[in-house]
Amino acid sequence: MLLCKNINFNPAAAKPHLGIINAAGKIPIGTGATSPIPEILSGSITSPLGTLSIGYSSPNITMDLAGGSSAVEHLTGDSGGQLNPSGNNFNIFGLSGSKTSGSGSTLTIKSPPFFQIGASATSSLNTGEFVTAAVTRTLPPSAGLIDGDLFIYICTTAGALVIQSVTAQKIRIGNVITSAAGSATSTAIGDSLALRFNATDGFFYAVSVIGNWTLSP
Repeated sequence: MLLCKNINFNPAAAKPHLGIINAAGKIPIGTGATSPIPEILSGSITSPLGTLSIGYSSPNITMDLAGGSSAVEHLTGDSGGQLNPSGNNFNIFGLSGSKTSGSGSTLTIKSPPFFQIGASATSSLNTGEFVTAAVTRTLPPSAGLIDGDLFIYICTTAGALVIQSVTAQKIRIGNVITSAAGSATSTAIGDSLALRFNATDGFFYAVSVIGNWTLSP
């Protein structure tokens, strides 16, 4: 099936022929005066599959599909079954440690993307940060998080980096855990901490630790 974006017939090339529509409302195909071949079939149809050229050369009607490529109809992942497009579009999001970004015809997946950070603010979901100043980086509210969401912090300055949880959240490094809305603070340049969110208890668990981090009681 052709999904046509536009139809462009050339009126200048058309040669109307009287009587090409018969009593049944159909166009008769054949030779001779009583069943003429319709010479008005001349033009092109543009679709996602390419350009379909339609022309008449007695006693044949020719159709030629050139160029183009077929549209993606389905996608299938590791689980969840076959996906079908909505409005000819698929959404591809990064979760639990990854992000996706698109440009032109290229979709890039980063696991995760890293940024240079030098100011206090709330950290972005599933990202890594090279922290360049003594600032406080706040973890986002639990309501927008799912199991495995990742936050990576790398301290590139001698100034202390404070990682602050909010409301009922806690930060756990091994067998040591903060109080609710507690914090983890670096002690030296090069300290790094990777945290994964656990939706069951609403806490952040360290899965990688370099250096010495001080947890608030």
